[in-house]
Amino acid sequence: MGLILSGRRRSCRETERGLKWFDEPFSGCADCIWLLLSCEGGSCIGAPKVLEFLDSLKNFEKLGVPKGAGTESAEGFDLARMYRLLSAFGDPLSCYPVIHVAGTKGKGSTAAFIGNILRAEGYSVGSYTSPHIMSIHERIVAGKSEDPITPDAFQKLFEDNRKILEEAIAAEQGALTYFEVLSVLAFQYFAQVNVDIAVVEAGLGGARDATNVISAAGLAVAVITNIGKEHSVALGGSLESIALAKSGIIKQGRPVVLGGPLDLHIEEIICEVAASKSSKVIRAFGEGMHHRIGGVTLEDSGAFQSCDLSIDLLFPGGSLRSWKLDKKSLQLRMLGPHQLNNALTAICTILCIRDQGWRIKEDAIWSGLERTFTLGRFQVMPKAESIRLGCDLSTLVLDGALVIAMASDKDHHGFCQELLQGSAPKVVVVTESMVAGGKYRSTAASVLVDCWCQAARTKKLEVLHALTKDDVKGSKPDSVITITDSESISLRQKILEEKYAMASHLI
Repeated sequence: MGLILSGRRRSCRETERGLKWFDEPFSGCADCIWLLLSCEGGSCIGAPKVLEFLDSLKNFEKLGVPKGAGTESAEGFDLARMYRLLSAFGDPLSCYPVIHVAGTKGKGSTAAFIGNILRAEGYSVGSYTSPHIMSIHERIVAGKSEDPITPDAFQKLFEDNRKILEEAIAAEQGALTYFEVLSVLAFQYFAQVNVDIAVVEAGLGGARDATNVISAAGLAVAVITNIGKEHSVALGGSLESIALAKSGIIKQGRPVVLGGPLDLHIEEIICEVAASKSSKVIRAFGEGMHHRIGGVTLEDSGAFQSCDLSIDLLFPGGSLRSWKLDKKSLQLRMLGPHQLNNALTAICTILCIRDQGWRIKEDAIWSGLERTFTLGRFQVMPKAESIRLGCDLSTLVLDGALVIAMASDKDHHGFCQELLQGSAPKVVVVTESMVAGGKYRSTAASVLVDCWCQAARTKKLEVLHALTKDDVKGSKPDSVITITDSESISLRQKILEEKYAMASHLI
């Protein structure tokens, strides 16, 4: 499926005289969902002083991560620097237990599921995730609600600890990074507001990630969602080295939950690391784990998928404890079959800490899963919400339209080839997007067009770079049309109108 949005949007940009709001025409299309985000009242703008301070630090999210930086090697990030920073803050991680989540994909969704299940039971939970969509405040959530830290609270957190940070930066000769400082501020905030437990998402890899400073005594559960070939240069260059890097979050004697499904030899690598640390392994896939999507419903309030989940889990290591859970017609706001894997991983993590004595009722598990929603994960914006945000737009669902933008360190060819394994998209719009607020890591649209052309030709598909409406009329039914973002919005609309019978569904 694809989405077309057209209308107007408001955006906030920095000018010589400060921040200013602009009204702009908007149109676009996307695979499955196009996410339109709007800022109201400047809520997307963080407190200037703390953001200026953070922006003055080296930010590898913008620059790209150096080769081998996430590996246990001389090239790896220096965790000693992070330990010294934590010590200067009085070791806030000693104040609460932590669930540490790593993995190639699904970390943020799994962490959100876990946090909301715990909140549904009444616990005060700290959640630290990355990156953010609209505002840096999204990364830090603390309490019994899912509300991010407020700009005022974030600014106060910074001001209260500014002297410590400035002294630490001077002592480290400017080597402290954006992510390191932001991480320790989050940990400090969780201690300050007395959370019962924290759910922390690793930024890159695991072994040398700035979040991997949790002691064995402080770790409730380590979670590895899956292993894929992403950031491979930074993590050693192979699936095996990536698995080892992710396994770095496993601590002596503490359980680890595997999300999977994993290739057998990758699973064996992680299990070997776990065995060397006497850590029990709980698998959220395979025998005893079942899920099914019954359907997807679109309402004025949004979209949800109805699904069935079944778990029959026997804890390893000679324990006689077992858990059996079964739920029909669970209403998940997190869309896509992959979210069922993430939900099972979250449930297994919750059962793991319940096995440690935490009070978590089954109703809280289902309630927490159903209430979970995160920005930008296959998000549908209903018409009513777009009106509330002041956007005069219509939403049109189309089949086979894709919008593609990628960072420079992604597997562009592999991505294109994978999408062409099933039914080929009919229209591909390639564009460029900001990565962590800049274009340093963005891939040029022309490069993506070349990748699509190469991948399509290996499948013997006609590739047409659309220049006029007549180009589309002359294309074959199974052709792939590419359009670059530099071409006019009106051309894109005409091409899509010509390619499809425009049976629309307004939401």
